[in-house]
Amino acid sequence: TKPPVQEAVVSTQSTGPAAAAAVTILAARSSAAVSRREHGSRGFSTRPSELLDENERPYIIDRTFLQSIYGSILRFTHKAIWAVRLHIPGEHHVARDTVNAIFMSLPPAEHWAFVAHANYGDDEYYFIAQFCSEDTIQPEEEVEQATKPFRAHLIEKKKANAALSICTSPNCTDVWVKEPAANGDRRFIYQNRILTTQGFDPAEWQEMERAMPLEELNSMIYQTPCTGREYKALENNCQNFATALFNMV
Repeated sequence: TKPPVQEAVVSTQSTGPAAAAAVTILAARSSAAVSRREHGSRGFSTRPSELLDENERPYIIDRTFLQSIYGSILRFTHKAIWAVRLHIPGEHHVARDTVNAIFMSLPPAEHWAFVAHANYGDDEYYFIAQFCSEDTIQPEEEVEQATKPFRAHLIEKKKANAALSICTSPNCTDVWVKEPAANGDRRFIYQNRILTTQGFDPAEWQEMERAMPLEELNSMIYQTPCTGREYKALENNCQNFATALFNMV
């Protein structure tokens, strides 16, 4: 039995560019394998294993990953903000909604994440950056030396896994598009434990000003006003971070 890469090389000779792309991705997976053992932001690393098992967790985008083939081949063209309800008691949601109805002073009881989309060959890739209460966003030049570095993630192929990667509890897994804003009802990505749309749906995304290589996009997560500041629920939070990054790219 031939090893997987050899099989892909044989296939390349008969099927052309599509198989060549498969060879490239196989090599990228091999070179980036070590990065999957970490889980990016501190908030993600504490999330329950029921959401994504160990083999489906995102790649962490660290220096090793950026220097892999992924760093060379991926160009991100579209952006979005995805949202999920915070996993807090129902009465807390009611209290927040009541306060907002009167004073409009509290941010929504939602977790927001910035998501960017890329295609390579027939495969889709999701860049996910999210700021959690356990995180500190270091300046980029300090990340490699940080004890708990702030990182983005990459999900390969599976849109459902991309949606689940922003959830904090198996009890709150309905994920919808916050930006680009939709008129009327929420535009769900994942609802009632089912992926609601397959593949790339233009209505769920906003085109970026230009296609961005992975390394350049990753660098942007350290350039928002949230960098170097303590996480605060009302003024330096996941929503501030996702919005700033969405507007920057």
